[in-house]
Amino acid sequence: MDERFALIQVKHMLFAAISMFVIIVILLCITITRHTSVHTDSRYRSGKSECYISIQVRPGESLWNISKKYYSNEYKNMNLYIKKIMLLNHMVNEDICAGAYLIIPYYASEKQQILPD
Repeated sequence: MDERFALIQVKHMLFAAISMFVIIVILLCITITRHTSVHTDSRYRSGKSECYISIQVRPGESLWNISKKYYSNEYKNMNLYIKKIMLLNHMVNEDICAGAYLIIPYYASEKQQILPD
């Protein structure tokens, strides 16, 4: 009877050890997957990086029509793009004056040389 009890104990210990090994392997796979995930965001697929340009505001220009020149699909939407420009330039509202300089973000590939006028 003692041998049978010892055999059951060994089986339980073996089952516990295998279960712990499987759990550790699963956790390790999850951790590795999270750190090596592929970016599916369009700015990573496009091979473009965010750049900045300083422009001088011309008479009659608004923040919106300047933004339309530099906006691209890498930004989520035009409203967020305008807010980013305002944040970069420490602006509290969308008012701009002719002659002022603005920092404008845009996306471009390394080979891209020409910017919108």
